[in-house]
Amino acid sequence: MDLAFARLGHSSRDFLFVRRLCWPHLIALVLIALLPLLIFSVVMIVLFSRNQQKIHEEDLLHTASALALLIDRELQGSIRTLEALATSEHLDSGDLRSFYEQAKRVLNAQAGSESIMLADPVTQQQLLNLRLPFGSQLPKPGEPAIIQTVSETGHPRSLICFGLGFLKRT
Repeated sequence: MDLAFARLGHSSRDFLFVRRLCWPHLIALVLIALLPLLIFSVVMIVLFSRNQQKIHEEDLLHTASALALLIDRELQGSIRTLEALATSEHLDSGDLRSFYEQAKRVLNAQAGSESIMLADPVTQQQLLNLRLPFGSQLPKPGEPAIIQTVSETGHPRSLICFGLGFLKRT
């Protein structure tokens, strides 16, 4: 570079002067040219990130809504089954053994159902529990408030267990 500058009739001292004078301006020019691109890139990244977050939130809301609808349908199906069992002539006649067998058949046909329990609303004593053989000694239920609510409203109550927590639904 010094030789080319010298061939033009300039000394190396002039070259250093021009070099010291031009480099800061060149660097400033490049930075000024890149600054709008950098700002644009940051703005686009922020907007894209917000958009992606919104999409994920909407997806989660749709999934939660679909799950709630699915659970609601399952509960409604279980409640309809319990309401149909409540009209059993075996219950009307007090024939608990026949009702136990009928309820057992219904429970086996019902996917996802685990047990059915029938209790006396006055004494809170279980009359039958499909988890145990007919005629077994049955304890009082752990949730007497549920039995009280069912006897007062006449609507079956479904108790669904998820791990250690309980979701109660009328």
